[in-house]
Amino acid sequence: MWNNDKDIRRVIITLTTLTMIIITMGSGSATSSVMMSPELHEDISPGETIHTNVDVDSGDEPLRAVQIKIVYDPGVFEVKNIADNNLLGQDALRSPDSGDDGAGTITYGIASTNASYGPRSDTLLTITFQVKETADPGVYDIDFREVILRDANNDPIGGQVTGSDIMIGDQVKRTPGFGILSALMSLSLLCSTRLFVMVHKK
Repeated sequence: MWNNDKDIRRVIITLTTLTMIIITMGSGSATSSVMMSPELHEDISPGETIHTNVDVDSGDEPLRAVQIKIVYDPGVFEVKNIADNNLLGQDALRSPDSGDDGAGTITYGIASTNASYGPRSDTLLTITFQVKETADPGVYDIDFREVILRDANNDPIGGQVTGSDIMIGDQVKRTPGFGILSALMSLSLLCSTRLFVMVHKK
C-alpha cells in the first residue's frame, strides 16, 4: 500500500503554519496564562485516577481575583477531589458556588483580601479525576469554558489558556511529525491553546 506523501506534507505544512500563528499571537503583550498540567495524560486505563493542576500566571500584572469554569465529560470522568492551593492566600474569599456540579462543570472563584496585590504564578487547584470503568477508549478533553483574571483595579487581564487531553485505552503509538494520525493529534493539542481577552464588566 502506497502512502500519499503529498497529503502528509500538506498536513505538516498546515501544522507548522498554525504553530507560527500561535507563537506570534503569544509573543505580544499578553503574558498571562491559565493552563492545565500535564497537558496530556497518556495510556490511562478505565478505573484509573489522574491528577490535573490548574496553573495561573498573571505575568507582570498584580492579581486580585480569579474565576474559572472547567468542563469535562461526566460519562467518562468523576471528580473525586478539588484541592485549593491558596494561590491568593489562606484568607482569600471563595465564591459560594465553587465546586463540582457532578454533571460536567467545575466552577471556582477566589478574590484576595489583601489590599497589597502583586503578580502571582502558582497552582490554583489540583483536581483528582477518576476514569469510569465504563469509559470507551479514545482521546477526551478537560477544558476551560470561562477564564477571568482581574488586576488590582478590578480590570480584566488578557492572556493564554490551555486545557488538557486524556488518552484512554490502547492507543496507536505515534512518532511526532510523521503520518497523518500523528499530525492530527498534534493539531488537536495546538488547538487546545488559545488566547483569552476578558470583556466582562466590573
